Amino acid sequence: MSEKKTEFKNKCLILADLWLNYRDDEHWDDYISYNDLGLPLAYMIANGIVQEEDSSIGHSFINEAFTLLLAGLGIEDEGFELLDDVLEVAEGFEASQDTSATDDDIGVWQSQNEDEAEDEEEQDEWDKAWDIGYESGVLAEQRRIQELCQTYTEMYLDTGKGTKAAMWREVADALKPVDDVEMFSNEDDGL
Repeated sequence: MSEKKTEFKNKCLILADLWLNYRDDEHWDDYISYNDLGLPLAYMIANGIVQEEDSSIGHSFINEAFTLLLAGLGIEDEGFELLDDVLEVAEGFEASQDTSATDDDIGVWQSQNEDEAEDEEEQDEWDKAWDIGYESGVLAEQRRIQELCQTYTEMYLDTGKGTKAAMWREVADALKPVDDVEMFSNEDDGL
């Protein structure tokens, strides 16, 4: 492991070059989208649009983007000065924007896990967790809407405004969640 580290101004130059020249390259999509703050910020600092000291938190975005770049390429920090230097160290990487390159090319942003089965298993677990969280959020929002409609219904009943109370009951009925499992059960189709 090299003791020499890339200076902050060079990190900005490298990330700015990457963002400017590779942001539309599909092989970098995940990296570019994750670093949606660090890369443009590095570009702005490298080009004098904003001053380095304007945002100390900006340093953390840029440092994280640079660390992820090196990790994604599977290389160590060797005190780089330019993006071409980084890409040369990433064995076999061609610094052109050849979109005909395959995911098997070395230097393309790759997952840290080498075992594809492990990646698929991890993705399945993530998808299940996402579904659980999404479903919980949807159910919580549905309950909140029903509670809000109930609150307005009671408020208008208490103030003697039956027409508005009836309207809020109708709103609650219209927004009542549909149980799609029951709605599409096989029993109804005779299956």
